[in-house]
Amino acid sequence: MKKEEINEEVLVNGKICFVIDVLLATSTITAALHFGAKAVIPVIDEKSASKEAEVICFTNSQ
Repeated sequence: MKKEEINEEVLVNGKICFVIDVLLATSTITAALHFGAKAVIPVIDEKSASKEAEVICFTNSQ
């Protein structure tokens, strides 16, 4: 099943859908590194990403 095939109408009344998109993630990471990213740092959510960005910015400013 592809993430595009998820029927949102079925996901009602508190139902949960868990999607792991390994190929998209791998392609994105590979492209980022190819185009000059120094690293790819996985995080669990936006809040964690913001904290990680603060640490990186602080470290780079030293």
